[in-house]
Amino acid sequence: MVGRAIVRMIGDGASRQTAQLEVTKDELLDDVPRIQNYGLTGVPPIAGTDCVVLFLNGDRNEPIIVAMENRQFRVQGLESGEVAMYDDLGNVIKLGRDQVDVTAVTKLVGTAPTVEVTAATSATLASGSSSMTMTPSGIALVSMVLTHNGKNIGATHTHGGVTSGSGTSGVPT
Repeated sequence: MVGRAIVRMIGDGASRQTAQLEVTKDELLDDVPRIQNYGLTGVPPIAGTDCVVLFLNGDRNEPIIVAMENRQFRVQGLESGEVAMYDDLGNVIKLGRDQVDVTAVTKLVGTAPTVEVTAATSATLASGSSSMTMTPSGIALVSMVLTHNGKNIGATHTHGGVTSGSGTSGVPT
């Protein structure tokens, strides 16, 4: 009724994913449906992927896949209660005990009509040697140059048209 199989092919073009399985050395099963949890889906790399297959009512003509795993890429070292989503490239979303970690190998993209981030104590955005930290008491910018519309408006900016007295200076140069 329950077996372990090696995945040989995966079809992901229909409403339900299917796979070709090698259950025993001489037994290949084609178009075996894979049952996945709602809201989660994935196509594991074929090489090294194992699965658990159930045979409904013990009938070898009625198989379904209930779990797939590829041990080569599994995130390891999680603590009790932690959860991770991952792929074969190293992209990881980890729900840790005290924080959520997102690791993107190449690029992290978020798309929405409105984006809102709320931080009770501080929020930092950093790239190289530049950073912006927001706290309830203010915003701290650390950067070699701060520009607006191509004009330097940082600590080292200068103004043209400066006259002494109560006049105003020109725009930053």
